[in-house]
Amino acid sequence: MTDQKFRRAAIAFAALALVLGVATTVRASHSWGNYHWARTANPFTIKLGDKVTSVWDSHLQTASSDWTASSVLNTSIVGQQQLGAPLHAHFWPSGGL
Repeated sequence: MTDQKFRRAAIAFAALALVLGVATTVRASHSWGNYHWARTANPFTIKLGDKVTSVWDSHLQTASSDWTASSVLNTSIVGQQQLGAPLHAHFWPSGGL
């Protein structure tokens, strides 16, 4: 491929990427339909199991602090033996991304 053909192909690719990038919209929603945490009052507390290595402890603490800043949610970091039965929640997007 000659330099001129390569340059034209690169410009065409860059133009296509720009058009597709501009034309793409990003949407986000925090709505989970009718899903809700059963509770009688705010705030409610969720235990965060400390199952991370010491490298991640500061990140876990930051996440806990950020979530506790909410008026409806408090978190506490607990050891594995204080967790009780594990709860695994999965949320799947619907309607496409």
